[in-house]
Amino acid sequence: MEDWFATDAVGERKVLRDQIKDRLIAAFVGRYWPLLSSFRDAADRAEAQRQVKEMLGTPATARVLLNLAALQEFHRLHEDALLAWLVPGTRSEVTRGALRFARDVWAPLRLARAVHDLAQDQLTVAGVEVGWFAEQRLVAMRNLRPWWPRRLYRRVETMVGSWPVQPVLLRDAVARAQRRHRLGPGRLGYLDYYQAATAYAYGLYGYLPVPPPSPEAEVAPIPPGDLGEDRRQHLLTEYAVIELQAALASAGSKVAGQVSLQATTQTGVASRLRSWIASSDPDFGRLRGSDEFRFLQLDLYQPMRSVLRRPENVTRIRIAAYVKKLLHDGAALLEQNWHQRCEPPWPGDVHDLIKWLDVDDRTWRLLARMAEDRAWYWLHRAEFCRLVTEAVELVYVADLRFPPPVPVFDELVIEKPDGLESLSRRDESVEARVDELTRHVDEVVQQVGRVTAKLSAATAEFGLATLRRVDAEGDRPGVEHLRAVCSRRAAHWQRVVDILSDDRLRVEFVDPVNIQLEP
Repeated sequence: MEDWFATDAVGERKVLRDQIKDRLIAAFVGRYWPLLSSFRDAADRAEAQRQVKEMLGTPATARVLLNLAALQEFHRLHEDALLAWLVPGTRSEVTRGALRFARDVWAPLRLARAVHDLAQDQLTVAGVEVGWFAEQRLVAMRNLRPWWPRRLYRRVETMVGSWPVQPVLLRDAVARAQRRHRLGPGRLGYLDYYQAATAYAYGLYGYLPVPPPSPEAEVAPIPPGDLGEDRRQHLLTEYAVIELQAALASAGSKVAGQVSLQATTQTGVASRLRSWIASSDPDFGRLRGSDEFRFLQLDLYQPMRSVLRRPENVTRIRIAAYVKKLLHDGAALLEQNWHQRCEPPWPGDVHDLIKWLDVDDRTWRLLARMAEDRAWYWLHRAEFCRLVTEAVELVYVADLRFPPPVPVFDELVIEKPDGLESLSRRDESVEARVDELTRHVDEVVQQVGRVTAKLSAATAEFGLATLRRVDAEGDRPGVEHLRAVCSRRAAHWQRVVDILSDDRLRVEFVDPVNIQLEP
């Protein structure tokens, strides 16, 4: 929902986002109108299509519709998976067991939260003070009865009707979907344990509400909890941690036993899974703030520094740090490259300099476009990497490891400079600190854009157009004049490096030669 209703995109990214959203809305209207129709006549179908399009315009109703669509798709995939085994070349790691879990547990669990939030939002708008609701929560599923077998519908109905989910009910649903028995778990792989852990962790959203991601996606808060809810929260946390331990133990191997979280040195399933759990998967957002998860990190990662509570959204701060490092390293390479062109003996003539300046001017114009959207458009970042590698020799690009990998959360330095505050105070302020650093990077990127405009104007005297005119007139500038052009360009890129070289939100990659292996 945060991506569907995002309003922060500008420029090319906004145009592309709007086009994608329009195509997706048309696809959803054409495919999922039967969810809101009783199949009576053409007028009913047209009304259902209108309602689907209208539902996709409001966060609370769109969340219900998309989760209903996911539930229906998992049902279809589970039915088709058995036939797919008979078709050569269609087998994959997605087993019928994984699809059954998604159909019977995962999708109904998410739908339960969506329907609960929708009803809470409607009741709050109407001015009704109510903690729970009963009959209205299953209205959106009335047309699913003729689609599914009665037993499957009853299971989904039971799951949807119990949000916040009861830990025992969720545990029984997980056991049925994964065919777990008292005599043993059977042949369960690490993905089965991982799926169960995500379900338990997602159930925590019913007891630990989070602030809305944006004013447009506002959702009414759930009623305050009591001691019974504290116990259910503890049980869900305990179940999730146990399943994570089993998943990592099942995925472990001698090769995958590296403790390093460095993205470029990860080998093996377990190492990648640890990094994904700790720094990427959004479903573990509420679990990451618990003491049990912190102890799990200490056991698995053995970090050299204290493990702080992680923010709800770890992706945004990671991308902000990546943008800052990408622009800094790229500008440093271009500065070094222009300095090398100044050194004697002179490596080229006026035609070579014209080619160099053409690539450099394209890079400056791209930086200006990136600054408008705070470098959040991935295609701009990819084009920046291409222009840097076009201008700089590959040996220097490899020495600086450009482009850098997207850092995991453990590699970000987000503590305050003094480092004297207590661990508990830092836990309480981690969300505010992450938001502050993210805004700081956005401001720095925009500052780079403003500097780009000034430096582009300053290069007009020794710019590309001037050299082309001189070359067309048959003049041959002296070597000192050409070196002065290179020196000025290096100074401009040095200005960009200086802006991006502050100590806030640094990335400290783990040196591959210092990887610690498990005993």
